[in-house]
Amino acid sequence: MLKPFFFSLIPLSAPIFGYQEVQIMAKDLVFEDGLFKTDQGAVISSENFYVQAKKVSYSKKINQENPQHKVEASGDLMIIFDKRIFLAEKISYDFIEKKGVMTHGSTYDNLWFVEGKTIHLLEENTVEIQEATLTTSESQRPLYALKAQQLTLKKNDYLKAKHLQMTYLNVPVFYFPYFYTSLSHDDYSKIKYKLTWDSGQGPKFSFRYELFSSDELDLFFRFDFRTSRGLAAALESDYHHENNNIDFKTKNYLAHDTFFNDSDPNRKRTRYRLQGIFHSENEEDTFKAFFRYDKFSDPNMPLDFEGDDFELNTALKTEAIAYYTHPYVASNFYLRPKINSFQGFKQELPTIRMGFKPLNIGKSGIIFENQINLSYLNYQYNQSLEKPIPSFHSGRFEFHESFVRPIDLFFLKCTPYVGYNGVFYTLSQNGNFTSENLFIYGIDLDTTLRKQYSGFIHLLNPYAKFYTLHPVAIKPHYIFSYDDGFDPYKVLKIGAKNHLYFSKNKWDIDLFGYRFFDQNNFQSSFPKAGIEIDLDQTNLYFHSKLIYNFENKVVDFANFGLKWTLNEYIALKAEFRHRGKFGFRKVNFEDYTLDVTQNLDTLLMSPISDARNAANYAIQLNISRSTQLRYESNIGWGRGSQPSYHEFKLDIFKLIATNWKFRLSYMHLVNDDQVSFGLSLVPNP
Repeated sequence: MLKPFFFSLIPLSAPIFGYQEVQIMAKDLVFEDGLFKTDQGAVISSENFYVQAKKVSYSKKINQENPQHKVEASGDLMIIFDKRIFLAEKISYDFIEKKGVMTHGSTYDNLWFVEGKTIHLLEENTVEIQEATLTTSESQRPLYALKAQQLTLKKNDYLKAKHLQMTYLNVPVFYFPYFYTSLSHDDYSKIKYKLTWDSGQGPKFSFRYELFSSDELDLFFRFDFRTSRGLAAALESDYHHENNNIDFKTKNYLAHDTFFNDSDPNRKRTRYRLQGIFHSENEEDTFKAFFRYDKFSDPNMPLDFEGDDFELNTALKTEAIAYYTHPYVASNFYLRPKINSFQGFKQELPTIRMGFKPLNIGKSGIIFENQINLSYLNYQYNQSLEKPIPSFHSGRFEFHESFVRPIDLFFLKCTPYVGYNGVFYTLSQNGNFTSENLFIYGIDLDTTLRKQYSGFIHLLNPYAKFYTLHPVAIKPHYIFSYDDGFDPYKVLKIGAKNHLYFSKNKWDIDLFGYRFFDQNNFQSSFPKAGIEIDLDQTNLYFHSKLIYNFENKVVDFANFGLKWTLNEYIALKAEFRHRGKFGFRKVNFEDYTLDVTQNLDTLLMSPISDARNAANYAIQLNISRSTQLRYESNIGWGRGSQPSYHEFKLDIFKLIATNWKFRLSYMHLVNDDQVSFGLSLVPNP
């Protein structure tokens, strides 16, 4: 049994000593030559330091000229320093300097096993390791390892290494002059390797590793090499400031290679792409800012990216948006410039929108709403066209005022409204100032009925919406976008929403129909009608929407989607989409202004009529804790003159060597077949 001995070292001089209590528990402790010794086992602990060993030698000399307070230990040795556990052959530690040296030591930090020939315990909980080896393998002879001449572990699990080599079977494979990372971050994609082989362009090797990591910033380097094309590299950054709610991600790509779709596919060119996304908001949630940019050297550059590996979701846009909310006004600032010469779109330089707090007019119950939009618009066409098209520009000012009067009629809620839109352009085709005056009126009706049954609750919400847009006289003006297209539009939508609440799931069913007035394209009373169904339960979600065209007796739009987790081993999703030739391509599919105001034969001959069918499905099988299989398929048909297609991808994931995930993929595309291998670092399963 270990016998406890307690010692306290009281400082004789504060600048030299610091108060530090040392506790010793030892078996067969003897005092010899001014040292306390044992070879039968002892435990010595102090603030931030703990040592347990079979053989221990402890010395303490309170001498102002030459004070000593040390411990040396070996044999079945375990050390705890700053909550980090070490195993070693031997250690010498100075309690006064708070420094120590151990030989042939090792530790485990998050995913990594770290060992070194000499390990120095330094101030501020820093550990410096000479001739260090890192690996995620528990084996004494790992297949792969990272080796560094010098490695430093700082507090908060920061790792810094110099002259780092990656070895396989003890043979150097890669060399990194400098490596700095955080071992405690949740993002484990610090190191990735990938080999892709496709039938069109041959093999491509990629690797990605982390250059720098801190609480706020991560930097990654990526290298690509394709034997048939050339070299490429990327620098990626991820900045996050939690206190200031700031996120900023960038990806900067540079390549000197060929492009398979180039007019001269064998010519190497220097190409680039610069992407970034910024987001910030204040704690009060009254201000939000969003900014993204996407600058690339040529139109083909975005086609050369693999989204899962590299591309940010910039949608090929460069834009900035800022929102500010005040008790009396909600405003936003929007800027969208053109930075790629081969693109063409409406530039907003900028647009400012302000919506003011609705005002109650006395005791009348009437609510006054007011909104102002101020813009400078510049439409720039693609400058690489053979015959350049001149751009056009104008200041645009829009004022929207409306009066709303909610009325409760017993069980029915009635909301009539009337409004005015004034749109003014500083420049028109004839070079003059022009304006548009639009009158808007309508009414919304709805009610809610509730019935409880033995097994469920039913909520029924019948509704009707009548809307009219009436331009006074349409004058010549520039058309920058859909917002500048003013035509008379009068529509009625009626429907009934059903909400069914069961103990384990919920159903939402919406039946609706549209009637159009004062137009010549539709003769039926309700030419468009549809149904939308949602089923939501713990392990299953189903969504469907169908719109039928009674005028032409065809389905305009259909969408059916299913997500289902059968059990812990199997999950699947499936989706079917249909768009008929009368289901014109629009941002808002249920805005029928285009269908009512334009000639249908003209629309059918334009690209806006794009009939097609598409189906996609995916299934994932968890074969074991370390093995997964995933299959995805995309099918398209009924695309007019365009051929049908069938594309699919098969992935096999295997967890190897504790923390490395191996991926084998086969992908069949319309014009290509690809086989790829990947290796990435993942957290403990």
